[in-house]
Amino acid sequence: FSFAETIWDQPHNYVLEMLSSRGIVGLGLYVSIIILTLILLIRLIRREDNSSKKIAIIFLASGFVGYIVQLMFSFETSNSWQLWFVFIAFILWLESSSKNEEGSKIDVSRVFSYFIILLVSFGVVFSVYHNYKLISSSYFTTTAYTNAVLKNKEEWVNYAQKTISYEVPILWEQAVFLSRNMSDLDARGALNKEMVSRVAPQIVIALEDSNKNYPNVYLYNLWLGHMYTFMGEYLDSTYYELAEERLFDAWAVNKDRQIVPMLIGKLYFLQGKVDESIKILQELVDKDPKYQEPHWLLGLTLVSADRPEEGIIELEKGQGWALTTAQN
Repeated sequence: FSFAETIWDQPHNYVLEMLSSRGIVGLGLYVSIIILTLILLIRLIRREDNSSKKIAIIFLASGFVGYIVQLMFSFETSNSWQLWFVFIAFILWLESSSKNEEGSKIDVSRVFSYFIILLVSFGVVFSVYHNYKLISSSYFTTTAYTNAVLKNKEEWVNYAQKTISYEVPILWEQAVFLSRNMSDLDARGALNKEMVSRVAPQIVIALEDSNKNYPNVYLYNLWLGHMYTFMGEYLDSTYYELAEERLFDAWAVNKDRQIVPMLIGKLYFLQGKVDESIKILQELVDKDPKYQEPHWLLGLTLVSADRPEEGIIELEKGQGWALTTAQN
Protein backbone atom coordinates (compact mmCIF):
# COMPACT_ATOMS: atom_id res chain seq x y z
CA PHE A 1 0.00 0.00 0.00
CA SER A 2 1.16 3.55 -0.71
CA PHE A 3 -0.23 7.04 -1.19
CA ALA A 4 0.00 6.59 -4.98
CA GLU A 5 -3.30 6.47 -6.87
CA THR A 6 -3.98 4.75 -10.18
CA ILE A 7 -5.76 7.03 -12.65
CA TRP A 8 -8.51 5.25 -14.61
CA ASP A 9 -9.34 8.08 -16.97
CA GLN A 10 -10.67 6.13 -19.96
CA PRO A 11 -11.91 2.62 -20.82
CA HIS A 12 -9.76 0.41 -23.05
CA ASN A 13 -12.60 0.19 -25.54
CA TYR A 14 -13.08 3.18 -27.80
CA VAL A 15 -16.69 2.34 -28.61
CA LEU A 16 -17.55 2.45 -24.90
CA GLU A 17 -15.56 5.67 -24.53
CA MET A 18 -17.47 7.30 -27.39
CA LEU A 19 -20.78 6.14 -25.93
CA SER A 20 -19.99 7.38 -22.40
CA SER A 21 -18.43 10.71 -23.45
CA ARG A 22 -20.45 11.68 -26.55
CA GLY A 23 -23.68 9.74 -26.17
CA ILE A 24 -25.65 7.71 -28.68
CA VAL A 25 -25.59 10.49 -31.29
CA GLY A 26 -21.79 10.84 -31.12
CA LEU A 27 -21.31 7.08 -31.29
CA GLY A 28 -23.72 6.88 -34.25
CA LEU A 29 -21.78 9.53 -36.18
CA TYR A 30 -18.48 7.79 -35.45
CA VAL A 31 -19.83 4.40 -36.58
CA SER A 32 -21.25 6.08 -39.71
CA ILE A 33 -17.76 7.30 -40.67
CA ILE A 34 -16.42 3.76 -40.28
CA ILE A 35 -19.23 2.24 -42.35
CA LEU A 36 -18.89 4.84 -45.14
CA THR A 37 -15.12 4.29 -45.25
CA LEU A 38 -15.63 0.54 -45.59
CA ILE A 39 -18.16 1.11 -48.38
CA LEU A 40 -15.66 3.32 -50.23
CA LEU A 41 -12.94 0.69 -49.86
CA ILE A 42 -15.23 -2.08 -51.18
CA ARG A 43 -16.21 0.10 -54.14
CA LEU A 44 -12.55 0.78 -54.90
CA ILE A 45 -11.74 -2.93 -54.82
CA ARG A 46 -14.61 -3.80 -57.16
CA ARG A 47 -13.86 -0.95 -59.53
CA GLU A 48 -10.09 -1.57 -59.86
CA ASP A 49 -9.06 -3.68 -62.84
CA ASN A 50 -5.31 -3.63 -62.17
CA SER A 51 -4.57 -6.69 -60.01
CA SER A 52 -1.57 -5.08 -58.26
CA LYS A 53 -3.57 -2.00 -57.29
CA LYS A 54 -6.48 -4.17 -56.20
CA ILE A 55 -4.21 -6.18 -53.87
CA ALA A 56 -2.82 -2.92 -52.45
CA ILE A 57 -6.35 -1.65 -51.72
CA ILE A 58 -7.25 -5.00 -50.11
CA PHE A 59 -4.22 -4.67 -47.82
CA LEU A 60 -5.32 -1.10 -47.05
CA ALA A 61 -8.83 -2.30 -46.19
CA SER A 62 -7.41 -5.12 -44.03
CA GLY A 63 -5.31 -2.61 -42.11
CA PHE A 64 -8.36 -0.42 -41.57
CA VAL A 65 -10.39 -3.34 -40.24
CA GLY A 66 -7.51 -4.41 -38.00
CA TYR A 67 -7.25 -0.87 -36.62
CA ILE A 68 -10.97 -0.81 -35.80
CA VAL A 69 -10.73 -4.22 -34.10
CA GLN A 70 -7.81 -3.16 -31.89
CA LEU A 71 -9.83 -0.12 -30.77
CA MET A 72 -12.13 -2.59 -29.04
CA PHE A 73 -9.23 -3.14 -26.62
CA SER A 74 -7.56 0.27 -26.72
CA PHE A 75 -8.23 4.00 -27.07
CA GLU A 76 -7.37 6.89 -29.37
CA THR A 77 -4.53 9.33 -28.68
CA SER A 78 -3.60 12.63 -30.34
CA ASN A 79 -1.02 10.76 -32.44
CA SER A 80 -3.44 8.08 -33.62
CA TRP A 81 -6.04 10.73 -34.45
CA GLN A 82 -3.57 12.36 -36.83
CA LEU A 83 -3.04 9.03 -38.59
CA TRP A 84 -6.81 8.51 -38.68
CA PHE A 85 -7.40 11.85 -40.43
CA VAL A 86 -4.60 11.21 -42.93
CA PHE A 87 -5.98 7.75 -43.68
CA ILE A 88 -9.52 9.04 -44.29
CA ALA A 89 -8.15 11.79 -46.54
CA PHE A 90 -6.13 9.21 -48.49
CA ILE A 91 -9.22 7.00 -49.02
CA LEU A 92 -11.19 10.00 -50.27
CA TRP A 93 -8.32 10.91 -52.61
CA LEU A 94 -8.29 7.37 -54.02
CA GLU A 95 -12.04 7.54 -54.58
CA SER A 96 -11.72 10.91 -56.30
CA SER A 97 -8.80 9.74 -58.47
CA SER A 98 -10.74 6.64 -59.47
CA LYS A 99 -13.61 8.78 -60.69
CA ASN A 100 -11.22 11.05 -62.60
CA GLU A 101 -9.92 8.06 -64.50
CA GLU A 102 -13.46 7.21 -65.58
CA GLY A 103 -14.06 10.63 -67.08
CA SER A 104 -13.57 14.34 -66.70
CA LYS A 105 -17.19 15.13 -65.91
CA ILE A 106 -17.44 17.01 -62.63
CA ASP A 107 -20.16 15.83 -60.30
CA VAL A 108 -21.35 16.88 -56.88
CA SER A 109 -19.85 13.85 -55.11
CA ARG A 110 -16.37 14.68 -56.46
CA VAL A 111 -16.60 18.29 -55.28
CA PHE A 112 -17.81 17.04 -51.91
CA SER A 113 -14.83 14.68 -51.70
CA TYR A 114 -12.41 17.55 -52.34
CA PHE A 115 -14.16 19.58 -49.68
CA ILE A 116 -13.82 16.74 -47.16
CA ILE A 117 -10.13 16.34 -48.05
CA LEU A 118 -9.60 20.05 -47.44
CA LEU A 119 -11.51 19.89 -44.17
CA VAL A 120 -9.51 16.88 -43.00
CA SER A 121 -6.27 18.66 -43.94
CA PHE A 122 -7.20 21.54 -41.67
CA GLY A 123 -7.98 18.97 -38.98
CA VAL A 124 -4.52 17.46 -39.36
CA VAL A 125 -2.84 20.87 -39.03
CA PHE A 126 -4.87 21.64 -35.92
CA SER A 127 -4.10 18.20 -34.49
CA VAL A 128 -0.35 18.67 -35.02
CA TYR A 129 -0.47 22.01 -33.21
CA HIS A 130 -2.57 20.50 -30.43
CA ASN A 131 -0.16 17.57 -30.12
CA TYR A 132 2.80 19.98 -29.91
CA LYS A 133 1.16 21.63 -26.89
CA LEU A 134 0.62 18.25 -25.24
CA ILE A 135 4.25 17.24 -25.84
CA SER A 136 5.49 20.56 -24.41
CA SER A 137 3.28 20.17 -21.35
CA SER A 138 4.47 16.59 -20.83
CA TYR A 139 8.10 17.75 -21.10
CA PHE A 140 7.55 20.37 -18.39
CA THR A 141 5.83 17.80 -16.16
CA THR A 142 8.57 15.19 -16.63
CA THR A 143 11.32 17.74 -15.99
CA ALA A 144 9.54 18.91 -12.85
CA TYR A 145 9.33 15.29 -11.66
CA THR A 146 13.05 14.74 -12.33
CA ASN A 147 13.95 17.82 -10.31
CA ALA A 148 11.65 16.68 -7.51
CA VAL A 149 13.48 13.34 -7.36
CA LEU A 150 16.83 15.15 -7.33
CA LYS A 151 15.54 17.68 -4.75
CA ASN A 152 16.42 20.60 -7.03
CA LYS A 153 13.91 22.87 -5.36
CA GLU A 154 14.23 26.00 -7.49
CA GLU A 155 14.19 24.07 -10.76
CA TRP A 156 11.18 22.07 -9.60
CA VAL A 157 9.31 25.30 -8.84
CA ASN A 158 10.22 26.77 -12.25
CA TYR A 159 9.02 23.77 -14.25
CA ALA A 160 6.02 23.21 -12.01
CA GLN A 161 4.91 26.78 -12.72
CA LYS A 162 5.44 26.26 -16.45
CA THR A 163 3.40 23.05 -16.33
CA ILE A 164 0.44 24.45 -14.44
CA SER A 165 0.28 27.67 -16.48
CA TYR A 166 0.36 25.87 -19.86
CA GLU A 167 -3.21 25.55 -21.16
CA VAL A 168 -3.89 21.97 -22.27
CA PRO A 169 -7.00 19.75 -22.06
CA ILE A 170 -5.26 17.48 -19.53
CA LEU A 171 -4.29 20.29 -17.14
CA TRP A 172 -6.08 18.52 -14.26
CA GLU A 173 -3.87 15.47 -14.80
CA GLN A 174 -0.72 17.61 -14.81
CA ALA A 175 -1.96 19.19 -11.58
CA VAL A 176 -2.29 15.72 -10.03
CA PHE A 177 1.28 14.83 -11.06
CA LEU A 178 2.59 18.05 -9.51
CA SER A 179 0.59 17.32 -6.34
CA ARG A 180 2.33 13.94 -6.16
CA ASN A 181 5.70 15.68 -6.57
CA MET A 182 4.86 17.97 -3.69
CA SER A 183 3.75 15.04 -1.54
CA ASP A 184 7.04 13.21 -2.25
CA LEU A 185 9.07 16.34 -1.48
CA ASP A 186 7.21 16.77 1.79
CA ALA A 187 7.80 13.12 2.73
CA ARG A 188 11.55 13.63 2.25
CA GLY A 189 11.63 16.90 4.18
CA ALA A 190 12.44 18.95 1.07
CA LEU A 191 9.25 21.02 0.91
CA ASN A 192 9.22 24.56 2.29
CA LYS A 193 6.95 27.58 2.59
CA GLU A 194 8.26 29.35 -0.51
CA MET A 195 7.74 26.29 -2.74
CA VAL A 196 4.19 25.84 -1.49
CA SER A 197 3.31 29.52 -1.91
CA ARG A 198 4.61 29.63 -5.51
CA VAL A 199 3.03 26.43 -6.80
CA ALA A 200 0.18 25.14 -4.62
CA PRO A 201 -2.34 27.98 -5.31
CA GLN A 202 -2.06 27.40 -9.08
CA ILE A 203 -2.54 23.65 -8.63
CA VAL A 204 -5.62 24.31 -6.50
CA ILE A 205 -7.13 26.59 -9.17
CA ALA A 206 -6.68 23.91 -11.87
CA LEU A 207 -8.16 21.15 -9.70
CA GLU A 208 -11.04 23.30 -8.42
CA ASP A 209 -11.98 24.19 -12.01
CA SER A 210 -12.27 20.50 -12.83
CA ASN A 211 -14.01 19.78 -9.53
CA LYS A 212 -16.72 22.34 -10.31
CA ASN A 213 -17.60 20.48 -13.49
CA TYR A 214 -17.33 17.01 -11.94
CA PRO A 215 -17.78 17.38 -8.14
CA ASN A 216 -18.06 13.65 -7.48
CA VAL A 217 -14.66 12.66 -8.86
CA TYR A 218 -12.62 11.01 -6.11
CA LEU A 219 -9.25 12.01 -7.52
CA TYR A 220 -9.95 15.76 -7.63
CA ASN A 221 -11.14 15.89 -4.03
CA LEU A 222 -8.30 13.71 -2.81
CA TRP A 223 -5.53 15.89 -4.20
CA LEU A 224 -7.34 19.12 -3.31
CA GLY A 225 -7.34 17.81 0.24
CA HIS A 226 -3.60 17.21 -0.09
CA MET A 227 -2.94 20.72 -1.40
CA TYR A 228 -5.08 22.51 1.17
CA THR A 229 -3.36 20.52 3.92
CA PHE A 230 0.06 21.69 2.69
CA MET A 231 -1.22 25.26 2.40
CA GLY A 232 -2.59 25.05 5.94
CA GLU A 233 0.66 23.61 7.28
CA TYR A 234 3.05 26.01 5.50
CA LEU A 235 0.99 29.14 4.73
CA ASP A 236 -2.20 29.71 6.70
CA SER A 237 -4.06 27.41 9.08
CA THR A 238 -7.41 28.61 7.71
CA TYR A 239 -6.85 26.28 4.74
CA TYR A 240 -7.31 23.30 7.06
CA GLU A 241 -11.07 23.77 6.91
CA LEU A 242 -11.04 23.45 3.10
CA ALA A 243 -8.74 20.45 3.37
CA GLU A 244 -11.16 18.68 5.70
CA GLU A 245 -14.11 19.48 3.42
CA ARG A 246 -12.41 18.09 0.30
CA LEU A 247 -11.11 14.97 2.04
CA PHE A 248 -14.54 14.11 3.38
CA ASP A 249 -15.93 14.69 -0.14
CA ALA A 250 -13.40 12.16 -1.44
CA TRP A 251 -14.28 9.73 1.34
CA ALA A 252 -17.98 10.04 0.48
CA VAL A 253 -17.18 8.93 -3.08
CA ASN A 254 -15.17 5.88 -2.01
CA LYS A 255 -15.27 4.54 1.54
CA ASP A 256 -12.89 1.67 0.76
CA ARG A 257 -9.76 3.77 0.14
CA GLN A 258 -7.71 3.86 3.36
CA ILE A 259 -5.59 6.78 2.16
CA VAL A 260 -8.39 9.29 2.86
CA PRO A 261 -8.92 8.51 6.58
CA MET A 262 -5.14 8.44 7.02
CA LEU A 263 -4.90 11.92 5.52
CA ILE A 264 -7.77 13.09 7.71
CA GLY A 265 -5.91 11.65 10.69
CA LYS A 266 -2.81 13.58 9.64
CA LEU A 267 -4.89 16.73 9.19
CA TYR A 268 -6.34 16.45 12.71
CA PHE A 269 -2.87 15.81 14.11
CA LEU A 270 -1.48 18.97 12.44
CA GLN A 271 -4.34 20.94 13.99
CA GLY A 272 -3.60 19.54 17.44
CA LYS A 273 -6.78 17.44 17.47
CA VAL A 274 -4.88 14.35 18.60
CA ASP A 275 -7.86 12.53 20.09
CA GLU A 276 -9.84 12.89 16.84
CA SER A 277 -6.81 11.72 14.88
CA ILE A 278 -6.49 8.62 17.08
CA LYS A 279 -10.20 7.89 16.74
CA ILE A 280 -10.26 7.90 12.93
CA LEU A 281 -7.01 5.93 12.65
CA GLN A 282 -8.27 3.37 15.20
CA GLU A 283 -11.46 2.93 13.15
CA LEU A 284 -9.32 2.35 10.08
CA VAL A 285 -7.17 -0.25 11.82
CA ASP A 286 -10.23 -2.05 13.21
CA LYS A 287 -11.84 -2.14 9.76
CA ASP A 288 -8.93 -3.91 8.08
CA PRO A 289 -6.05 -4.78 10.46
CA LYS A 290 -3.93 -6.59 7.86
CA TYR A 291 -2.52 -3.33 6.40
CA GLN A 292 0.56 -2.20 8.27
CA GLU A 293 0.75 1.50 7.41
CA PRO A 294 -2.32 2.56 9.46
CA HIS A 295 -0.86 0.72 12.47
CA TRP A 296 2.37 2.71 12.13
CA LEU A 297 0.58 6.07 11.84
CA LEU A 298 -1.69 5.21 14.75
CA GLY A 299 1.35 4.19 16.82
CA LEU A 300 3.10 7.52 16.16
CA THR A 301 -0.05 9.43 17.10
CA LEU A 302 -0.50 7.43 20.33
CA VAL A 303 3.12 8.03 21.35
CA SER A 304 2.71 11.78 20.76
CA ALA A 305 -0.42 11.67 22.95
CA ASP A 306 1.63 10.29 25.89
CA ARG A 307 0.26 6.77 25.45
CA PRO A 308 3.58 5.04 24.74
CA GLU A 309 2.60 1.49 25.68
CA GLU A 310 -0.33 1.42 23.24
CA GLY A 311 1.77 3.26 20.67
CA ILE A 312 4.61 0.75 20.79
CA ILE A 313 2.17 -2.12 20.20
CA GLU A 314 0.85 -0.41 17.05
CA LEU A 315 4.35 0.54 15.89
CA GLU A 316 5.43 -3.08 16.13
CA LYS A 317 2.44 -4.10 13.99
CA GLY A 318 3.37 -1.53 11.38
CA GLN A 319 7.15 -1.88 11.42
CA GLY A 320 7.11 -4.18 8.39
CA TRP A 321 5.97 -1.23 6.31
CA ALA A 322 7.98 1.46 8.08
CA LEU A 323 11.35 -0.28 8.08
CA THR A 324 11.16 -1.23 4.41
CA THR A 325 10.21 2.27 3.17
CA ALA A 326 13.22 4.41 2.28
CA GLN A 327 11.43 7.67 3.09
CA ASN A 328 11.00 6.59 6.71
